[in-house]
Amino acid sequence: MADLDPDDVRWLQELPPLVRAAAEGDGARVRELLAQGSSADESDERGWTALHAAATRRHGAVVADLLQAGANVDSLTNDGFTPLLNAAGPSDRHCVAALLNAGADPHVREPRHVWMPLGRAAESGNSDVLALLLHAGADPNTADNAGTALMAAAEAGSLECVEALIAAGADRTRRQDGESAADLARKHGFEEVASRLDGA
Repeated sequence: MADLDPDDVRWLQELPPLVRAAAEGDGARVRELLAQGSSADESDERGWTALHAAATRRHGAVVADLLQAGANVDSLTNDGFTPLLNAAGPSDRHCVAALLNAGADPHVREPRHVWMPLGRAAESGNSDVLALLLHAGADPNTADNAGTALMAAAEAGSLECVEALIAAGADRTRRQDGESAADLARKHGFEEVASRLDGA
């Protein structure tokens, strides 16, 4: 743990054993704990499960092991995040594909801000994950409290995400608080993205 800051070390040490092993990507330890009878749905006090940890931190082999052991693919944290919703921004296509193939709901909504996986991928500029979610049937025109996925991608300056969303039928004319996706891109200095959204 030499490359981790003290807060990360303390956080990992406070996790239940299986969740910690999953967060660290320690597949051998995960398999050992499962063989000893640990629940595949073990979680910390926030409801953050081993599957949340592995998927969010890009440990694809651990995700596969947990799913094979029967982990609930749509388990909820106390604040309403599934592993897919938790992982859609920071994770990689392999983890997200495994979750979707196991039946994870691409339409899930976090209750407070109405965040959805597609919007989280867009705001992170995670075009690989965004493409998987669109292929799984995520609606390019659904919105959370901050606007549509297209607006999130524009604000992040992700031309790849913007292109994918437009190709999937995202509405470039929609506005949130009077601003379109093009307005948001231009406001943040992403002129190429704004031009694409203007139809150029």
